[in-house]
Amino acid sequence: MAHRGHLGLYDGDQLIPGGEPRAEVVGSAATALLPAMSTDPWTALRGFRINAPPDEQVVVAVGGRLYQTTPAAAAASVAVIGDARVLFLDGEAWTFSLPVAEQSRDGGTEDGALLAPMPGRILLIDTTEGSTVSKGQKLIVMEAMKMELVLSAPFEGVVETLKVKIGDQVTEGTVLAMIASAPQVPNDP
Repeated sequence: MAHRGHLGLYDGDQLIPGGEPRAEVVGSAATALLPAMSTDPWTALRGFRINAPPDEQVVVAVGGRLYQTTPAAAAASVAVIGDARVLFLDGEAWTFSLPVAEQSRDGGTEDGALLAPMPGRILLIDTTEGSTVSKGQKLIVMEAMKMELVLSAPFEGVVETLKVKIGDQVTEGTVLAMIASAPQVPNDP
């Protein structure tokens, strides 16, 4: 196979250009995930809220990493190749999708993204950035539909980022925190 450098490397199901995607790429991918414009709040699916401006933030996975951004118009082309969506912009090709929590063998998420399971309000944050957490430890409590939902650490690790604060209203799928897995320490014989 001749490598011409235009699309980076092909690794299994993903095209991987070098480095991080530009903001224009992430914004274009977010736009491509949204349905066509509609003024009907029941079909628009664009962050409709009563008595508040719409929540225009979209969480999108681009090149295997999660980004939260505002949709942006750009001269990008999108193609569906098998099960993958590919965004072409300025000679680069990036795979993108809605965020999906990958399940590992032990039931935790592999990517470390703690996502809101439904729309709600953040009631309690029981951790800080840089804190070490153990699997199952309570991290965030949110209120949704008059219920309290406890969101726990999917695996042992370190809280890399907290993206919310107490009182924030979040939509389903919003990235609340990122957990980095703890480095494995080899056992001495």
